[in-house]
Amino acid sequence: MRLKIDTQNKQIVPGMVASITAKLKSTTITGCKVPVESVFSKEGKSYVWVYNESTNCVKRKEVQMKGFDSMGMINITKGISSGDLIVSAGINSLREGQKVKQLLQKSNSNIGGQL
Repeated sequence: MRLKIDTQNKQIVPGMVASITAKLKSTTITGCKVPVESVFSKEGKSYVWVYNESTNCVKRKEVQMKGFDSMGMINITKGISSGDLIVSAGINSLREGQKVKQLLQKSNSNIGGQL
């Protein structure tokens, strides 16, 4: 990191301990983030599959994307509602209204899958 130090009325020499305050321009995007594996394109539009817990079926929803982040996530600005369960595996094999089964979340302590 390079810093420009305003030395007006202050003497700073090599080896001194310092505290630095940085002000960064916000790059926050309203909306949410989904894994890149969850989004697919069809006829020039972007979609995700949303899982319905009561019917165990998936429904295609059109989304608007706005870039990627450094963790492999896509910023979604429109199309997803709070609480939607987004499918992240096998998205290219699904069809509208298809029944699917939600996988149980893996436990971090279940090393080797023995539990």
